[in-house]
Amino acid sequence: MAAIGVLVMALGLAVSLGAQPTVSGKITAAVFFGLFIAIIVWLWRRANRWRDQLEITPDVISFRHGRRGGPSITLTRQDGTDLRLIPPLSDHGVIVGPRLALVGSGEAITIYGFAANAVRNGCAAVGWRFGNGSPAEVARDLRALRDEGRLAEAVQLLNVFGLCDWPTDGNPDSSLSASILERYADELGDRAPASAVYLRAAQAQRSFAAYASSGGEGTARMMEAARLDAKAQS
Repeated sequence: MAAIGVLVMALGLAVSLGAQPTVSGKITAAVFFGLFIAIIVWLWRRANRWRDQLEITPDVISFRHGRRGGPSITLTRQDGTDLRLIPPLSDHGVIVGPRLALVGSGEAITIYGFAANAVRNGCAAVGWRFGNGSPAEVARDLRALRDEGRLAEAVQLLNVFGLCDWPTDGNPDSSLSASILERYADELGDRAPASAVYLRAAQAQRSFAAYASSGGEGTARMMEAARLDAKAQS
């Protein structure tokens, strides 16, 4: 838009200069249109000065906040190789913008103001890969969100990218996905939505039980699923 404004003013200046028969008239036209061009350029530079910047290179993705004192975030290949584009979230009062996350790093860049497809194409063009990462990396991200109390975001990852059949810290018989869903349901005020989430937690626990390495382990995991089923009905 700024370029169009400058072009219009420049054309107006050219036409005005040609139409002025006197030197003083030409000077007046030049000052008038030159002032508007200067204002347009100044406004454009001011707007860009406060605009968020996203720089994508083969090894680093850097986000610099346009506002003074805003956070800067850097994603590096040393911390992971798979990227995820996470859609915006609005859930029970929790509102989070679209994010570009590096699986396993616990870091994500909120990409308000950037087109998701443009971000994806820019990352892919320099060799970044989009994928789900390893189960251990996914578990690391889920634990980080859980420990920070960001349960709605953790549940969103499960909804968008699927369950993580990984044990809960300190309890090999409990699924990490199920434990996150249960804690999320515990915090819901409405009984009906909470019951549905408890049932989903039980399903996640049964999925986890299918990977048991022994009959005893499978039984213990199914008992945990039964506990969650009972919680949904209570």
